[in-house]
Amino acid sequence: MSTDAAARRSGLARTVLAVLSWLGPDGLPVDVLAPIADDTTDVERYEALVSDYRRALGDLHPDTLTTAGLARAYLATGHRDAAIRAHEDVLRRRRESFGDGHPFTRGSEWHLAAARSHPPVT
Repeated sequence: MSTDAAARRSGLARTVLAVLSWLGPDGLPVDVLAPIADDTTDVERYEALVSDYRRALGDLHPDTLTTAGLARAYLATGHRDAAIRAHEDVLRRRRESFGDGHPFTRGSEWHLAAARSHPPVT
């Protein structure tokens, strides 16, 4: 994988690779870095978990009214729009379940605002 391809997958990848190249002129430790190059595993794991919870417990069960792990995984892998959609979905369902003034709903509003202010990966 090229440095540019790694940077497109993760904003932190370019920095990590730059630090490693500065530490020594030898080849990069591919066997150590290869597992972290695949950024889809966390996203896929969280997507499956959210889907399983919603299927088993229902759309408005309190344990399904969260996207913390999924949204963080989306943001960490440069999928800002997916993180925003996940937060919007939970906010809608929390409003339906708890109402507008509930602390959980207010927390979802804050998380959505934070995701929207997160700089897009370029």
